[in-house]
Amino acid sequence: MKKVEELQQTPFSFHPIKAYLLRNRLFFLLMATALCLFSMLIYRIRYQSEKKRGEAEKEYKHFTLSHDPASLDKLIALVEKNSFLKQKYDLKISQALVEAKQKDRAYPFFFRSLGWLEQHAPGHAQFARIGLLLEESSWERALAESALLKAEIAALSSEKSALYAFNLIRMAFLCQKLELASEESCCWQELGDRLAADRENKAGRPYLSLERVLSEAFQEKGVHFNEYMAARKEILSLK
Repeated sequence: MKKVEELQQTPFSFHPIKAYLLRNRLFFLLMATALCLFSMLIYRIRYQSEKKRGEAEKEYKHFTLSHDPASLDKLIALVEKNSFLKQKYDLKISQALVEAKQKDRAYPFFFRSLGWLEQHAPGHAQFARIGLLLEESSWERALAESALLKAEIAALSSEKSALYAFNLIRMAFLCQKLELASEESCCWQELGDRLAADRENKAGRPYLSLERVLSEAFQEKGVHFNEYMAARKEILSLK
């Protein structure tokens, strides 16, 4: 009889927590399985996101090098199906479509990106809006708006930002278009001075330099920025 009682008294009889786990083992098994599946799902989502980002970047780079419309269409399809890509590629797609003479297709991407920019980067939103004036060939108005934007950025003590530099370059292009040689020369001179100061401030960290940002942006269009700026300065010095 004593032996039977000993067998009936399992170790769980003396450990309430263990006894609870044993009685609810199915619940905990299901919970562990659910957590495992959830972790696998999170990993899969992250993996898929990185995969889609890689695919989008591949198609964009291929398009910038080859101007293959098939690559642009693939990029558009990826962006439309994956909302996390819109912020990065909407404006780039809009610009590519405008250059391909497909303005009607470009506008939805442009205004979608503009909505995000107005909330998080109003200066960049204004810079993008001025781009619409360029498409309308409103050179004088675009130059006036760019001059106002330049003053606004300066007031925010962001003179050395990439936006300030890109706006200066746009002003130089507009002055060239309007045959304002003196004003264009001033734009290139100011930009050169700022690049020199930025280069000195970031000595030893060239990967952070403003010059590199501008060079990479122009290289996407097959243009060497420093060579172009030097050529324009030389041409203007002869006038």
